[in-house]
Amino acid sequence: MVNKRKRHLRKSIKLFLVLLILATGLFLVYKLLFSGSKWDAYQSVNAEALSINNDTCLLYYPKGFNESSALLNELCDTQKEEDQVFDFELESHGAYVKLTYDETHSYYLNQDFSAPQNSALSERGVMILSDYLRYTMKKSGLDYAYTLSFLEDSYYENLSDDMYECSVDGVDLACYFKEYDCLVKIPLDDIGKEAGIDVLSTKEYIKPTYYDPNRPAIALSFDDGPNLNEGTTDKIIDTLYRYDANATFFCLGYRLNDNSLPLIKDSIAKGNSYGSHTMNHYDLRSLKKEEMLEEVMGVSDFFKENLNYTMQLYRPPYGNYNSEVDNTIPLAAAFWTVDSNDWSYRDAQKIVSEVKNDVHDHAIILFHDLYTETAKSLDEGHLIRDLINEGYQLVTIENLADIMGIDLGQGVHLGWK
Repeated sequence: MVNKRKRHLRKSIKLFLVLLILATGLFLVYKLLFSGSKWDAYQSVNAEALSINNDTCLLYYPKGFNESSALLNELCDTQKEEDQVFDFELESHGAYVKLTYDETHSYYLNQDFSAPQNSALSERGVMILSDYLRYTMKKSGLDYAYTLSFLEDSYYENLSDDMYECSVDGVDLACYFKEYDCLVKIPLDDIGKEAGIDVLSTKEYIKPTYYDPNRPAIALSFDDGPNLNEGTTDKIIDTLYRYDANATFFCLGYRLNDNSLPLIKDSIAKGNSYGSHTMNHYDLRSLKKEEMLEEVMGVSDFFKENLNYTMQLYRPPYGNYNSEVDNTIPLAAAFWTVDSNDWSYRDAQKIVSEVKNDVHDHAIILFHDLYTETAKSLDEGHLIRDLINEGYQLVTIENLADIMGIDLGQGVHLGWK
């Protein structure tokens, strides 16, 4: 016979165990319903990602990335009621990693996700820095940015290391110029290699250009080149670049070859534009339609095939055209409003006087880059300096068309015709 006291004790133990199990279950349910984080249901697609959150946002980030707190505040839209979750993508760029959240939040980082440290800029790097300094200052709207004094001081040969301090900022190299109180941001895709941060960019560098539609602007144009033998085209391009000026060159096809490609590629990178002046300088009115197209578009095809450059303009030889030419050539025709008469004068000072006597806002000025006197008029003759001093922006014909609200296309004429 079992002792009643023992049976009662066993029942008590069983009851205690049942109550303990129930209490544990209730506790777990409570923890799940009331104490768990609402972010527990989310997971990053990246292995070993860390996370940070606030009431409305969750951000995943790789270990070693130190901008997570600031980035969370930047990305989080406090006006949204629904939860926001931000995950990242990683892309290898040689020795570096590109960390991306969206179009405006990307970072080039070391493999340990720390920010890269830039080294001293190469000479080409200083040239690119000069380009972006001029661009940034002009875009800021400061009158000083358009002055001859600033353009001369900001030329890359006049920039010294003590004028600026640079550091990596996301996908940019940020350089601060104390003298101008100006922060210049340059994509590492453009300047990284020149700063010791080779992110393996395949981008072709082209100088950033800004022109103010509310300031006087003129377009310099050059026919019949390029001239490689005397080096006049080269000198003209260098003079334009020194003063952050751009121009349009109308090439003859029979002057184009493999030797001319490096010069033209450098010129395009420095912000200049190119148009067709036909293959052989024939009067287009005397040709059949097929011959017209071969003459004009042969130059365009050379640029497309060898430089991946798409032309928008052509200049008919002698300025001669008719309705049949207009209806045949699928490019806008660029004429001129000021003739420098450099082909006739062959004298630098006379060329300078001719242009300065006739120049006006929105002028298209005709030169030829065949003649040494033309190159001298722009540089030693101080024509470019004088035009800038008179308040003119020196832009391409395409830029001028944009300023004037003209859409380029077949049958469109720019200039006096």
